Amino acid sequence: MSVGPISQVAAAVLTRQGTFTNSKLGAGTLSEQVTKSGATRTVDRTLTYANGKVADIHNTITRNADGSTTIDSTRTLANGKTVTRDVTLGAAASDGTRTITGKLTTAAGVAETISGLKTKTANGYAVSQTITGPQNATSTVSDVTTNTGAGTTDTFTATDSSGKTISQTNTLNLLV
Repeated sequence: MSVGPISQVAAAVLTRQGTFTNSKLGAGTLSEQVTKSGATRTVDRTLTYANGKVADIHNTITRNADGSTTIDSTRTLANGKTVTRDVTLGAAASDGTRTITGKLTTAAGVAETISGLKTKTANGYAVSQTITGPQNATSTVSDVTTNTGAGTTDTFTATDSSGKTISQTNTLNLLV
């Protein structure tokens, strides 16, 4: 069967909805649309807080020929400020572990480096990252995603260089 050029093939689209609870900003709803075309996937996520404020996240994820993955992310926060994040996941090792390297640019324009690991778990994956900013100030990020059958649960915790912690849990369900 001949499919034709990629431009003639319809993109696959997946839509999910769910809820989140954030330790600093409260609870709300979220929606996500994933579009896949060839080796590229875009993920657009909107978080709507109980106070009506909205945050948007746009990710472009590209699987490279060498097995690595490039993720370019733009996040418009609920306060209107924008953060960009460009990371590369290395090709998977024999145990499924992947290295993470990249750059985060804060809303103030400060460039920070990202390093870490993504590890497969029995029903999802775990991400551990260190973000290093000016004067070697470091923040740590832990993110565990669990496949639930009906969707996913994602638990995220970040601790900044002063020890302040913020956490968020997202529950996303596939729309049928």
